[in-house]
Amino acid sequence: MIRDFFQDFPGTLRMEGPESNSQFNYTVTVMGYEALLGIHPTTLEYVPALATHWKVSPDKMTFWFRINPNARFSDGTPVTSDDVIATFDLMMDKTLQSPSSLLTYGRFERPVAESKYIARVQSKELNWRNFMVISGMLIYPAHLLKTFNGEKYLKEYNYKLLPGSGPYTIHEEDIVKGKSITVRRRKDYWAEKARANIGTANFDEIRYVVVRDEKLAFEMFKKGELDYYAYLSARQWVQETNFDNVQRGLVQK
Repeated sequence: MIRDFFQDFPGTLRMEGPESNSQFNYTVTVMGYEALLGIHPTTLEYVPALATHWKVSPDKMTFWFRINPNARFSDGTPVTSDDVIATFDLMMDKTLQSPSSLLTYGRFERPVAESKYIARVQSKELNWRNFMVISGMLIYPAHLLKTFNGEKYLKEYNYKLLPGSGPYTIHEEDIVKGKSITVRRRKDYWAEKARANIGTANFDEIRYVVVRDEKLAFEMFKKGELDYYAYLSARQWVQETNFDNVQRGLVQK
């Protein structure tokens, strides 16, 4: 387990809708979800994620994605073309109260399932960002999305997560409102052995505790109550990082 802190408890753990655009969600909660494609960290080329193959029409208006038949959500259900369609429908649901999603995904026609694992997406107009946007859309499970609309999602999933296909998950019992959130590594992550994932998702458990005072967090780190601390002050780095646990080698700079 690794222990870290955050200064404010997130207003929601939903990845969509009001208050979802928090730093915590974009850096932590997102570890539970995957998009159709990823971006190579060095070359910036597209790489497989949920989709193993993709194709772009000559006019760059139509995109095809072939979903990996091995891909699974954390509840064990397979990821299919239906999940792409259902996720798109959620993004375009006005009751989700997300004008930015309507604007972003409104540039596409509703996706079409050409087969169980092949989804086709048609752009309404040419734009260089279209492929990046649709291939980067986080995919959620259709078998749940089909049971509610955006309004119900906002009410029932504020601190309850939709199953995702990523390497981590957050259970309801691991959310202590106002105090801490614990993220747990899935033991059944479908893409654990994929080349792009080797050496990542190493911690079984990541625990974030609320510490609203930066100085208090630093003192907790010095005592060993937190395992990680990012120095944002040059003065602090020079003058305050020779404490006992640094001298003993328990803390590495």
